[in-house]
Amino acid sequence: MVLEGKMRQLITAATLAPSGENCQPWRFVINGNELQLFNVPERDDSLYNFRQRGSLVAHGALLENFTIAAKALGFNADIRLFPDAQNENLVAAIHLENAEPVADPLYAAITARSTNRKPYANESLTTSERESINAAGVSTSCRFVLIEQKESISTWATAASANERVMFEHHGLHDFFFSHLNWTDAEEQERRHGFYIKTLELQPPQVIGMKIAKHWAVASVLNRLGLSKQVAADNIKSNSAAAAIGGVVIHGERPQDFVEAGRIVERVWLTVTNLGLSLQPITGALFLAELVREGDASVFSPAHVALLQEVERTAEKLCGADSGERVAMMFRIGRGEPPSGRSSRLRLEEFVTSTQPA
Repeated sequence: MVLEGKMRQLITAATLAPSGENCQPWRFVINGNELQLFNVPERDDSLYNFRQRGSLVAHGALLENFTIAAKALGFNADIRLFPDAQNENLVAAIHLENAEPVADPLYAAITARSTNRKPYANESLTTSERESINAAGVSTSCRFVLIEQKESISTWATAASANERVMFEHHGLHDFFFSHLNWTDAEEQERRHGFYIKTLELQPPQVIGMKIAKHWAVASVLNRLGLSKQVAADNIKSNSAAAAIGGVVIHGERPQDFVEAGRIVERVWLTVTNLGLSLQPITGALFLAELVREGDASVFSPAHVALLQEVERTAEKLCGADSGERVAMMFRIGRGEPPSGRSSRLRLEEFVTSTQPA
């Protein structure tokens, strides 16, 4: 399907949303001014994406972009979440109507937003920055928490480093990570999804080490010599220097709760971008903890189960989550130099169609 004009601009802006492993788990079906947004489960079948919750957060970010871009381009967008109880992959039905364009400062931030894994300056937020970020996180369906106490930031940095420990020590997660790495510019442009090596902000010796560690047999030996713990320690040091940690608390575990969490994350992220600040999700271990709590914990060793359970307890304590509440996302905010690279995107023709998918 060939998209032209404002519709192409709108879909392009929407799909600049972040997604786990840059998997871009969406498909649009367009019929005139009616759009359907589908989740594509096979785009991300990793352990991180338990019950497709990571993908649902990504769809929420997409819908936030869509809403902002629609207003700027002269549309009113009526969005209905999960309109078909018989099709859980139909995330949203969208009806567009022409309207007068409404300027939104977050529209320009959609193309500027990026994940920045560089070290952040150990500086606090200003009062105006804090007020803008908190205002962006206001929601009637979720709760946004901004954590600025250095001790609490370090506490989360330490807990979240369980992701690197588990990822390097678990055979399946190790292979998943390295199979999604794009090592060269040519590979990145060809695949247009996955981890672009430049976005990981590795030093040349670290890149060499990663190429050696991509073989599980080698990684297993290096882990016994302390590789996984060293990678985790490096991440603790980097994440502890953040100006703040952000968290999104949801009041239930319905699919729409995770979609709404994604909308808040994206709105905060775009606001952070406009402020000239940087943001990086540090939430991988939290997604794995959901699998431990509600799924098959036997896929992990007892030591890893204990680590991941502690991650969830720490997040809930830091965010003040009550009984029945869950922390859906955590991320760091700070002042960083521009990232060394940006991940590519699938071409629109690869996920837009005029025929409903099977």
